[in-house]
Amino acid sequence: MERPVLLSNDRFVLEDAGNFDEGNEVGSLDSEHILVTCNTSGKILFDYHSRVLPTQGSLPSKINYWKTISKEELPVSVMVLVLDSTSAADAFRQLPNTMKYLLEELNFVYFSRFHALGEPTMLNAIPLLTGIPTHTFFQAKKWLDRWDETELIWKHFNQSNFATAYMEDVPKYGTFNYGGQTGFMQKPTDFYPRPFFTAWDKLGGRTAVR
Repeated sequence: MERPVLLSNDRFVLEDAGNFDEGNEVGSLDSEHILVTCNTSGKILFDYHSRVLPTQGSLPSKINYWKTISKEELPVSVMVLVLDSTSAADAFRQLPNTMKYLLEELNFVYFSRFHALGEPTMLNAIPLLTGIPTHTFFQAKKWLDRWDETELIWKHFNQSNFATAYMEDVPKYGTFNYGGQTGFMQKPTDFYPRPFFTAWDKLGGRTAVR
């Protein structure tokens, strides 16, 4: 087995994660993202796995903190779901069951007055994630600057002991990587599966046969 580790932007390496057999348990592996390779009947099968490990980084201390808070005092969990290149009207028209499930079953809040501000994704992401108008934001930040020092919304959640995650499923169109941007040098959130999706994209996604 190998673990994809992101070096910077779209560069990653595969580190040896050891062998896995019937005597091992998945829980004993210390990797968030794993590329499993099996040799059977002369064919090499490989598949990708990604998961959240509550034992890594700042997650143990955050978990212990919330254990001291009563259920009545627990804040709401916050999940922001963005469907890029899809208007609100088209989402309700093309995805009626999905929208109904999100709003009625999961109690999502629909931002009825949130509208696209332009192309590309970045023009819409900056006001949402920083609260700063895009034209004002880019007066101080250059397009190719790294994003590690930017006060994005998850930093505020992190300071309040929330477990944080950020994910996009198509690496080459990533909000902070598209158009020659340099992305993050360090993981911006507790769970950041860009190494997983980058390896998936460049090595061949889904279960495959070599």
